[in-house]
Amino acid sequence: MSKCTTCSKECLTSDFHESPNKKGHTAQCKACRSEVYFKNKYGLPCVSCHLFKRLETNSLCRDCNNEVGLRCCIRCREWLPVLVEFYENRNECKACYKGKQVLQTLAKIDQKYGV
Repeated sequence: MSKCTTCSKECLTSDFHESPNKKGHTAQCKACRSEVYFKNKYGLPCVSCHLFKRLETNSLCRDCNNEVGLRCCIRCREWLPVLVEFYENRNECKACYKGKQVLQTLAKIDQKYGV
């Protein structure tokens, strides 16, 4: 058992990263090091869960948007319901995906027949 210098909690040694110092592990526990890393990397916390993560355009992280059931299409940039407007884990909505398939088919026809 060791004490974290950031949160002042007694943690197991498995909760610390290994380090070549005399204690054999870092001074901060894994959770505190992770929080500091993401705070420095992203700067702003999620509005809903208050964790420092990469934010979408609506100031929510991907996990919170999935809880609400929303996803942003990478092509049309609209926020749409996940279950109705998206195929499984795709990032483009059904309308954009089908439109892309039609364009690819037309390009193949044009290439094959030179129309």
